[in-house]
Amino acid sequence: MDSILLGSNNIAGTPPKELFQLEHLKWLWLYSNPINFSFEEIERATKLTSLLLDSTSTQSIVGVGKAISLTEFDMRFNNIEGMLPDDELRNLVDLVSLSLSDNNLSGPLPPSLNELTQLKKLRLGNNQFQGTLPDFSGHPDLISIDLSGNKLTGTIPATLLKDVATSDDIFLDLSSNRLTGTIPGELARFDLMTLYLRENHISGIHPSICTKGDSMNGDVGDFDCEGLLCKPGSYSEFGRATKAQECKPCKLASYYGSSNCGESSSSTRTQLGISVILCSFAFVIGSLLM
Repeated sequence: MDSILLGSNNIAGTPPKELFQLEHLKWLWLYSNPINFSFEEIERATKLTSLLLDSTSTQSIVGVGKAISLTEFDMRFNNIEGMLPDDELRNLVDLVSLSLSDNNLSGPLPPSLNELTQLKKLRLGNNQFQGTLPDFSGHPDLISIDLSGNKLTGTIPATLLKDVATSDDIFLDLSSNRLTGTIPGELARFDLMTLYLRENHISGIHPSICTKGDSMNGDVGDFDCEGLLCKPGSYSEFGRATKAQECKPCKLASYYGSSNCGESSSSTRTQLGISVILCSFAFVIGSLLM
């Protein structure tokens, strides 16, 4: 047997470690089950390449570093907290896809990511990672990165993905962080690029990037720089102009890429709605007491 594919089967508890004794096991998919997976004795599964444990109840990845043959590891939508263990990742040098988004991981991005040079896809969005954005140099095949919804600071490195072929179709989601500065012109070397940067503290866009008309599904060609980010003094729901919604004026939008206009968004409308209800309720009570 080389595969166990039991995603979304309502399996509960902790899967037995005897699974790792299956000498031909390559694919172990247990996603979307209420399990707490244990990596004890995973080193016995010497041919295991794909381990999908997203949307389970697993709380730790300690031990996964012994699964040195892994090329795909998915632990999204779990309950993992704390720093991403550097010593575990360092051994997984054959990883092509690493997905740990939608957990509660914190601290800086571990240095061991620099050693995973086979990566093509990295998904670490919606955690609490802090520190600066690595340039991921030395990753010639890394064409898809999601680091959205973290607390990354500093500027976007001019050397970001410098070893990736310029002909590759690049996906970068860095939205909802605390990045500053100007989007570097060096990224214009990619003719096809999807770059999400809304809700940061971006203060400028190098004009050369806005000449790549095919980027952002053609929105850069249609809306120039606003196809990447709405300029200060404007906003849209997507933080940029699209065929569905162009950038609208907003005096409260201080940076490029605002996706709301200060407190004039839904939260304010909700507060106004509650105020109207309370006032109406007070009027009715007052009328009854008169």
